[in-house]
Amino acid sequence: MKTKFISLLTALVMALSPALALAEDAPAEQASQAEQTEQTEQADEPSANGEIELTPYQQKRLVYNMAHTIADSYYYGVSDTNLLFSIICATIENDGVFDVDLALKAMLDNTGDEYAEFYPADAFEEEIEYYGAAFYGLGVVLEPQDGGVVVNSVYTGGSGEEAGLKVGDRIMTVDGVDVSDMLPADVREMIVGEENTAVELTVLRGEQIIPIHAVRRRVTESHSSMEIIDNKIAYITVDSFTGSLPDDFDKYIDELVSAGINDVIIDLRDNGGGDLNAAISVAKKLIPAGLIGTLKEYKDGVVEENIYSENLNAPRFDTLVLVNENTASASEFLAMALQSRGRAKLMGTHTYGKGCMQSLIRTANGSGLKFTTGEYFSPKGERIHTVGLTPDLPVENTKVPIDEASFLMFDFNQLGSETSRMAAEQRLNALGLLEDEDTDGVFDAKTEVGLRIFQAYCEFEPTGELDLNTALKLTDFEYDDIFKVIDDQYAAALAYFDK
Repeated sequence: MKTKFISLLTALVMALSPALALAEDAPAEQASQAEQTEQTEQADEPSANGEIELTPYQQKRLVYNMAHTIADSYYYGVSDTNLLFSIICATIENDGVFDVDLALKAMLDNTGDEYAEFYPADAFEEEIEYYGAAFYGLGVVLEPQDGGVVVNSVYTGGSGEEAGLKVGDRIMTVDGVDVSDMLPADVREMIVGEENTAVELTVLRGEQIIPIHAVRRRVTESHSSMEIIDNKIAYITVDSFTGSLPDDFDKYIDELVSAGINDVIIDLRDNGGGDLNAAISVAKKLIPAGLIGTLKEYKDGVVEENIYSENLNAPRFDTLVLVNENTASASEFLAMALQSRGRAKLMGTHTYGKGCMQSLIRTANGSGLKFTTGEYFSPKGERIHTVGLTPDLPVENTKVPIDEASFLMFDFNQLGSETSRMAAEQRLNALGLLEDEDTDGVFDAKTEVGLRIFQAYCEFEPTGELDLNTALKLTDFEYDDIFKVIDDQYAAALAYFDK
């Protein structure tokens, strides 16, 4: 039976893992709106962090245009006069010194939009990259193994495949740097880089050291996976809605139709959303022709757009969608569309209730704004925002308090002993940083990763080694508010198909 964890370190883990990073809904066609608006004046070249230096006149035009863009697009309404007044107030509070970024942030704050956010130039580029689920690398998946890093899979058609990388290759060096004892995340950071730049690797294949010359190219990273259970049930997990998801679902559907599998579980629990266009595209693949929802946007008045599926050959699966209180935004759109059109039943707990969408807009100096530009509704016109979705089959997971008294005590005189190793792993397991099967008193790469995350949280040097300060902090940590969760929802979903 699966287990999940409620952890005080959830926010930290999300920050450190790109696959778990929080994303908001940003329809791709709206992301370029301000790019078009702000190209009336030619700015200087970008700086190292992506920010573009603007002349005073260009700064004035940027702020003026963005005030009108926000006023015209913000769903719940705001006047450009109020936005411009907020800039004056922010400048006064800044000792009379005008700052473009401060002005843009002040306008967003003035809207009162809880989902609004300002991104400096470098952070905005990262956000755009995440929505596209793309970066420039070799198209390989790395995993820890026996204290090193090996290639777990190679994307078909990727530059890694063309360069000759194979599953099982152990990465020894990257551009001449020894990485044989590094973690996968650190090796990945060295491999990823600028488009069309070369990277030199050496890999251990069997007993042979092989040089690899590869060129970094665009890689689309998947945030979903499919597992076939007992040759009869497809279990699809979706961590986030990104640009790669529609292609993923094309592959899943083809595989299921080919294998004759009819029972499907789509797990949207703890999925905070992502690209709404991706959710709409997936819905159209699973729902036959007809209305699947309505988008309402504010642009000089509410503009209503009905969203239709034109799919005349949608496969008919018996589908369960797992949802919980953290299923939000784009996840709720897909769950709503499937439930409303009778293509799936929802199982779990009531969803979050974020039925509004945000747009990402790039400004002329390279920074970015995000704010709410619309809401979506069910085919029957039912509001999702602040309301959420009610499961057809309510199922609660069981929360089991952590039994701190069952933990072994550290032997502070011998932190390398099996007792101390097990004591550390028990606490990492309680924090959701180590799985049950890896809590064995043997310090491997997974234990090292868990220690690094914990050390980073404590603002220690993330060495991945069990030192005295880490052991003391693990001992003193408050475990009272942490629960181990028995995944009754997953078990109930399997039982639903075992009729």
